[in-house]
Amino acid sequence: MKKQPLEYQTVTRGETRPPQVRFQTIVSLSLLGIGVLCALAALVWPAHRFQLFAAAISLAAGAAIIHLPYRRM
Repeated sequence: MKKQPLEYQTVTRGETRPPQVRFQTIVSLSLLGIGVLCALAALVWPAHRFQLFAAAISLAAGAAIIHLPYRRM
């Protein structure tokens, strides 16, 4: 069994690759969007205001926990 040769893509100085959207970014933005929807629902649904605000805060914290470790400084 022969090993397959590796194919490397070289990037020249003038050539830049477009940034790719990572899975963590998609998940964290989705959680943040659902959190915003919960916060908006809390404003119009007074019977469940406390639970919806708690859910919005929890979702936003989860989005931050998922996104921040993978962020490049």
